[in-house]
Amino acid sequence: MSRPGRAGVTMNGPVLNRRLLWLGGGANLALGGAGAAFMIGRERAPWPKRALPALDGQGRLEREGASLWHGWIGRGEPVLLLHGGLSSSRAWADHIPSLVQAGRRVILVDSRGHGQSTLGSGALTYERLVADLGFVLDHLGVIRPDLIGWSDGANVALRMAMDDRRPVRRVLAFGADMGPGAVRPDAGTAPIVAEVAKRLRADYQAVSPVPAGYDALVDQVRAMQAKGFSGGSAGLARVRARAVMIAGGARDEFILPAHFAWIASAIPGARLFVHEGTGHFMPWTHRGRFGRAVGDFLSS
Repeated sequence: MSRPGRAGVTMNGPVLNRRLLWLGGGANLALGGAGAAFMIGRERAPWPKRALPALDGQGRLEREGASLWHGWIGRGEPVLLLHGGLSSSRAWADHIPSLVQAGRRVILVDSRGHGQSTLGSGALTYERLVADLGFVLDHLGVIRPDLIGWSDGANVALRMAMDDRRPVRRVLAFGADMGPGAVRPDAGTAPIVAEVAKRLRADYQAVSPVPAGYDALVDQVRAMQAKGFSGGSAGLARVRARAVMIAGGARDEFILPAHFAWIASAIPGARLFVHEGTGHFMPWTHRGRFGRAVGDFLSS
């Protein structure tokens, strides 16, 4: 059962950088698509949808040598969905319809080098990803969006909320890694990790303008994550939003739940929500629960 907690309270159940441990392995996997299902414990579960729903619009913007793909659908208050490392906006395919039905305008952006966006020149950094998003939001005329971030997308969302020049409304950061001491000793050994890595490579090759560029992207993401976040508690205290939820799975395959509690404790007014019985891929493996948690948060 999922249980909310106040900042600074470690939920029962339970970062070296967690994604470095498995992204590298994913880079060495054979080419080809993933199967129709993946393992959750000893059971197989159907993969989430691969294709995005029909969007109201999409486009490309050029910035610092990169072509940034973005799309939008729905009407109402804007919510920006931020995907994880080596993933793309496809990761949110199952969650977009319910947000639109709830009266939200959903904004999607493939991070530079990911999905349908190109990498451009220069190093990949979190600061550059934040600047890219600001560039797209300015073009779309989006002011004070809600942010929903998963994994690296959660890291980007928290960094965006530290920038006083670009206010945000709410931030839900699921599976964030914002400092040392977060990674599990056995990070990356769960069977689902290898299956997800296969899918990430296959999805990249299916939609990227540079299908052969996956390994180069892995190297860039690896270098970016190695630098991590050095701001500590003082840096996290700069996060400003109407509401902040730090969330994660109690069985996260990479990150210790105590790290989620540490992040929440450092952000003024942040809430902590550790979901029992779920892991880092909860938005895929427990889609209904995750979707309800997002909906409850955005309506709070």
